[in-house]
Amino acid sequence: MIAKMFPNKRHIFTMNNPESVKIDGKWVEQDDYRWSLENTSNPEDKTSLRVSPDPRGWNGLADYDMAIHMAALNYTPMDFHFFDDFLTISRDEAVRSMTFERIYQFLGRTSLRDYDRVYGEGEELTLIVFDRQTAMRMQAMIGCGEPTFIDLGIEKLQEQKKAPYDPKAAAVGANARYRANEAEKERLAADEATPQYEGFGARIWSTGADKEPTYQTYAIEDLFRLMERAGEMPLKFKAHCSQFREGAFSDLGAAEIAGNLTTSKMLAFDIDDSIHKPEAVSDYLASLGFTNFIYNSFSHKGFPYRFHVLIPLSRAVNEGNYRHIFKVVRALLESRFGKKDLPIEAKYGSINKWIAMPCDSKFGQGFVIAKRRWKNIMTKEYSLLDVQDYLTRQVPKTPEQETEAETKADQTALESADIDAIVRDIAAAAAPGNRDDAFKQAGIALVYTHKVPDHEAIRSLNAAVNLFGKDRGAAKRLVGSLNRSRQTSLTALITN
Repeated sequence: MIAKMFPNKRHIFTMNNPESVKIDGKWVEQDDYRWSLENTSNPEDKTSLRVSPDPRGWNGLADYDMAIHMAALNYTPMDFHFFDDFLTISRDEAVRSMTFERIYQFLGRTSLRDYDRVYGEGEELTLIVFDRQTAMRMQAMIGCGEPTFIDLGIEKLQEQKKAPYDPKAAAVGANARYRANEAEKERLAADEATPQYEGFGARIWSTGADKEPTYQTYAIEDLFRLMERAGEMPLKFKAHCSQFREGAFSDLGAAEIAGNLTTSKMLAFDIDDSIHKPEAVSDYLASLGFTNFIYNSFSHKGFPYRFHVLIPLSRAVNEGNYRHIFKVVRALLESRFGKKDLPIEAKYGSINKWIAMPCDSKFGQGFVIAKRRWKNIMTKEYSLLDVQDYLTRQVPKTPEQETEAETKADQTALESADIDAIVRDIAAAAAPGNRDDAFKQAGIALVYTHKVPDHEAIRSLNAAVNLFGKDRGAAKRLVGSLNRSRQTSLTALITN
């Protein structure tokens, strides 16, 4: 089939190895599955090259304009249990984030990143995968054309009939792909022209009003230690927080960032009122190969979680490329955790934003997570976000708005056991001197975040009043107060 459709077209391919069989009590490895285009008797007719399903770092295949991925990258049930229990990665996310990433890396060994040559020579880059779901995912990640079904004559593999060809839609799609390719070329050209520097340049304002910030270059490990020490500093007022920005500045004598910060090697995210633990976010970023640093915001009081995320980059980027990578990573995070459940401040997509440093705030809920990922543990080379890789990725499209029915379906009522678990988790995380605020946060989690009915919220809070040091009437008073606050806010919005 491939030989007929693409005669004499050089390509790389991958497939699974046969399972070993037991012969006379011994396990014997079987010969590789045969691929006829690889095993031709005439060397001049050989157009195929067998490649590992995990060829990350293999850079000698850029002259191939075709790739065929036929390997089933399956994980065992034990793997999925490990991902879920220890890394808080669901089965679906394991498939999306790891299986698709491995396929993307395989396809990326070809001339996929050599768009100028392919386009200039009028060549067509052909990528073949096993199923439509994978094809659609690769289209979103790469920004290529609409997938085409290859009919192998097997009835079970027949796809549904396509809608009639729409020339207007095809033209729109072609124009969109052209614009995406042109934008990618501009990003890569800007990256090539961006001056690079050693280490990480840390500019620190002692407070937001500081007019003479300091500047020093750090190795990544020293920068982590600096942040960890800052996290031990007790602070009573948010205005006293030190502010931080990594990058190269054109004028170190000026305290401003806008128009002064030219490049940066550090993504910064600000996340408020997340229902997901920062440890889960850190583990997910690590699963993508990102060394990351996560710490509490000054106003973090427990659940819901408020924290900052720093992701070091492999190269310095300018403002436009910073914004692009921010959007791609933000889309990955929102796909994994949900846009509503992990609210990310969009304004930090600008390179011109400083971010508060770690501190031990008066709320007593400070934490610091330094997640080190290694590219080479022997040489202590960190695994950082690969800038050039992420500049070639397209920002995933925003999902269509949910219908009213879908929205209601997502708001399935929690079971009593789940509600009680939320309250117990918040109580367990509360510092001894901060149980009053923890009690309020538990109420907010039930009434605001999870939309728990009042009677269920009161029941659950009443069952745990001893954990918070409260009397039996405290739960009813708290829920009533939260409802009045919500109604007051709504009235204010209507009357303004």
